[in-house]
Amino acid sequence: MATLELSGMSIVFVGSFNPEVFQPSWLVEQGLLSKETANFASSATDKPLLVSANVTNFATDWFELQILRDRLVIATNDDSRKLELKDFAFGILTLLPETPVDAIGINTQAHFRADSAGAWNDFGDRFLPKDVWESILPEGPWKVRSGGLRVGMRTVVIEASRDETVSPGLVRMEVGPSALVEFGVYCAVNCHFGPPDGKSEPRESALHFSEILKDEWANAMSNSDQMIESIGASV
Repeated sequence: MATLELSGMSIVFVGSFNPEVFQPSWLVEQGLLSKETANFASSATDKPLLVSANVTNFATDWFELQILRDRLVIATNDDSRKLELKDFAFGILTLLPETPVDAIGINTQAHFRADSAGAWNDFGDRFLPKDVWESILPEGPWKVRSGGLRVGMRTVVIEASRDETVSPGLVRMEVGPSALVEFGVYCAVNCHFGPPDGKSEPRESALHFSEILKDEWANAMSNSDQMIESIGASV
């Protein structure tokens, strides 16, 4: 039985932003951060506050924020605060309603530890059958893996486009070996809302995507949880 070792989520906006605006003190003035949280962000030594015209970065006790000119990312590794992350993201969108936003992504990720090296290898063999790839790989001095195979799974990505009558966008899932957990499996689900290439014409507003975030949050969480739980049960 696989063990869930690490998990987290992020909300990503693709659009046009002014990184210099997003200082902790300004977010306090707007009622989106407490003074205690802002003080933590301003005094953190492991991830110091950075504010400039091109990028703003800071970390609080439970989430991290990065703003570039074309992207805003809010992330947490505390599963108990997912709803707070959503509320914070909603607050930013409604605070700057006319800001051009092209797409939004609700992303979840998890790292599972297999109970043995054998179970870990078996998972890779099930999710990426090797017979086709063994025949494609030319003859050569390749190292032979367990079971006499030369190839192994690195990353598998699947994608399903959402019905346009519901909400334009897609769900994408990536599965592969974990870089953080020994004999681990990494999986990530991206619930993307907006054009697949992240660019819309005419451009939408932050207010438009605040409604999508509010309306689609529960369904995105349900789909992501179900998909990640299925991977965990398969490791």
